[in-house]
Amino acid sequence: MVDFRRAIDLLLSRDLLLSGGVLSRGGVDAARIAYVGHSFDASVRAILAGVEKRISTFVLMAGSCGDEYYVFQSGAPETYAEHCESVFGEPKLMKYYDASHALNARARQDRVLWLVKRLRLKPIDEAELKKIPQLQ
Repeated sequence: MVDFRRAIDLLLSRDLLLSGGVLSRGGVDAARIAYVGHSFDASVRAILAGVEKRISTFVLMAGSCGDEYYVFQSGAPETYAEHCESVFGEPKLMKYYDASHALNARARQDRVLWLVKRLRLKPIDEAELKKIPQLQ
């Protein structure tokens, strides 16, 4: 977690110190930083979401929010999913997909649309997004 939070420090700094000198770069819009995590990375970054307030939105897909709960309550996936949803603040959106662990095109589209909305990005061409091949 410490390394990841230091990465945010670096992202928000205006200058990078390099061995050959200082590289000046444009600023990052601190109000529009997002993190996307999948599977184990989503689980680990759920902790980051609780402590790192400089990231304005998270997309955590196909992860878990607690190994203990998952191990001991694995027979009740809907209850587990509701538990995970309950620990996150607003705004939040939880969706279920009839898909493998890699998820599917609808999940990918929802991820992009969430980021567009939350980061106030320009609208995307959804027809182009649908052309991205499905992961196997």
